[in-house]
Amino acid sequence: MQDNIQFQISDGLVIKGTIMGDVTSKDLIIFLHSGGYDRHEFVVKEVKKTPEGKVVTHFREQGNYDYFSNCLKEDAVLLVIDLRNHGKSGKNIDVPKMRQAILDIVPNIEETKVQSIL
Repeated sequence: MQDNIQFQISDGLVIKGTIMGDVTSKDLIIFLHSGGYDRHEFVVKEVKKTPEGKVVTHFREQGNYDYFSNCLKEDAVLLVIDLRNHGKSGKNIDVPKMRQAILDIVPNIEETKVQSIL
């Protein structure tokens, strides 16, 4: 079983993810998308722009999280989430406004830390 889901948190941010495995299980495993091409954690071999759109070639047929979900699909339900502004989550937020809000809270914060929060 695999379904794409989305939910909105209190600041209006829409988080997108995929739920996989046995949805009747009492065990939930949450994977946060932190690397790779998308929430499935693919390692990209090549990206080509064509008139029809982007064509992405991967080194493997499965991403890391798809591999894990296949191993665990009978034992648990897995929720794979794209982090804020990474993947398909958070594209609806006003990044300049969010940057200013961070600076209002912590005026002397380093730019690299602001970027990691965004």
